[in-house]
Amino acid sequence: ELFIDGATHQLAGDLVEVERRGDHEAVLSLGSGSQLRRRVLGVETPTVGRETEFAALNALLERALEDEEPEAVLILGPAGIGKSRVYFEFKPSMREACFLCLEARADSSKSNTPYALLREALAMEAKIHVGHCPEDQRQRLQALVGCYLPDGEVEEASHFIGEAIGIPYPDTPSLRIARADAKVMKERIVQSFEGFLRAAGSQGPVGLCLEDLHWADEESLALCEHLLERLGRTAFNVIATSRPEVLDGHPDMFHEVEPTRLELRPLGRRHVRRLLRSILGKEITRAIEDLIFDWSRGNPYFTEELVAWLAVRKVLVLSEEGWKLVGDPRELDLPAGVEGAIQSRLDELPMDQKSLLRAASIFGETFWAEGCLSMGFNDVDLQFKQLEEADFVSRQKASRIVGARQWEFRHSLHRQVAYKMLPRPLRAQLHLGAARWLEQAGEEDAALLAHHFDEGGDGINAASNYGKAGTRALANGQLDRSVECFQASLRNSPRQEERAARQVGLARAYILQGKYDLASEVLDLAAPEPGSDARTEAEALFMKGRILLGRADYGAGESILRQALDLIIGGAFPELEFQVRHTLFW
Repeated sequence: ELFIDGATHQLAGDLVEVERRGDHEAVLSLGSGSQLRRRVLGVETPTVGRETEFAALNALLERALEDEEPEAVLILGPAGIGKSRVYFEFKPSMREACFLCLEARADSSKSNTPYALLREALAMEAKIHVGHCPEDQRQRLQALVGCYLPDGEVEEASHFIGEAIGIPYPDTPSLRIARADAKVMKERIVQSFEGFLRAAGSQGPVGLCLEDLHWADEESLALCEHLLERLGRTAFNVIATSRPEVLDGHPDMFHEVEPTRLELRPLGRRHVRRLLRSILGKEITRAIEDLIFDWSRGNPYFTEELVAWLAVRKVLVLSEEGWKLVGDPRELDLPAGVEGAIQSRLDELPMDQKSLLRAASIFGETFWAEGCLSMGFNDVDLQFKQLEEADFVSRQKASRIVGARQWEFRHSLHRQVAYKMLPRPLRAQLHLGAARWLEQAGEEDAALLAHHFDEGGDGINAASNYGKAGTRALANGQLDRSVECFQASLRNSPRQEERAARQVGLARAYILQGKYDLASEVLDLAAPEPGSDARTEAEALFMKGRILLGRADYGAGESILRQALDLIIGGAFPELEFQVRHTLFW
């Protein structure tokens, strides 16, 4: 093992990922430095034309630190406009200013997983990885929370934070009460996050850096809203990037703190010229400049992508006098858009690299070498290194999955184009392979597994995981999500023994939504045979009793609830017994 001291770690910065071991830090992995400074034709490209935005961000951070109040900044713009570049360049200032700085990037593959974005932020800080045993995950979470909260509050807060982010704890009286009431669970989750961040904020500023909110799960967004509202007199600073469409569903995002919105505009001709000169040298011709500016319309990523496309097609060649266009630029058959340019570059790759990149896109923006190996690909390390040199992917210094080498697409558009190039039969085969590898690696995100199994055509395993996702969403008070998951589970022809349980779960969600007629219809379909499954039978009776109580038929409701209690009293289902007794009491 390699150990370094604090001074060396400070000098190395993002080049290493470490874990504290006594007085020293053990190096877990080595990074390659900057992950967002793109290389085009072997040249690292600079950030240009964003001086005004950086000045605004620095002023906002200074104000937030001075006022000791929550502050939120949304960096908005279409794909390729430079949101991640601005975020990446500003993030060191946030880290330096904040006592605690949590970071996460939303992934399109996890947009249906409750609290996925905030789980990533906490998991990164606590070094919690897929593949760690549940007890290890709980200990790491509790150690992080214990860095800030008083000893007497750590355990309770960890229980509810863990409940939210998919690290459940064994049943306790407070968890049992919350699990029986979705509203109580939601409030306890918010309170626990609030207490954790307020305690950290009492020791210094707290930062939350979030990328790609347009792919974020609704629960994480709602929790961020609550935290900004409740953490008054705390220097809690949120900086987030997103495409503008996030405002379609959340027009008043972070409205409690009157967020600053930095809408990135296309670069002007002068700044595009600076970008081109950084890549091609100062002696670029006016023909090259006009061709690229007119096509990219000032989008910096599109500018870089077209330069790469022109070079791959040998339309842009390096001569003794510098870079020159071959032929008449007016006769060039340029790609219809940036996706066309990316696809053309992908088509120029050797077949084995192109096939590997398309397979990697199955996982989402982030993928793993071992996952690709499991799907039958060979020499993936060499090929990914070559794809990294071609600026399609980058190696990550830390991995979400224990023992797996994590990679990431350089830009989400690369992943989107690669995925669209997959024929549907091959796409289904790869989704199934991804599901099986993730499951074997210890992935516990049931919504993610359900998606892959579903796309892979494995209805049985898709149904099982949709059911688990529905149960978790129901426990956390996400009723609409729960209904969607249970319905998907039933659509995917679950095993007969699971069907009644899923129908009862769906009925429970409908009851909590106040939709008693729908709940009653579902329970009529469930109708578990007496003696087949004591829990499901008792839960079905419990739901019927809840419906009667909801309709103000208290006598009949109490009678049904007592029948349910007789089936499970003193048995192996203390949580359900508590819920029935709790309902009878009220």
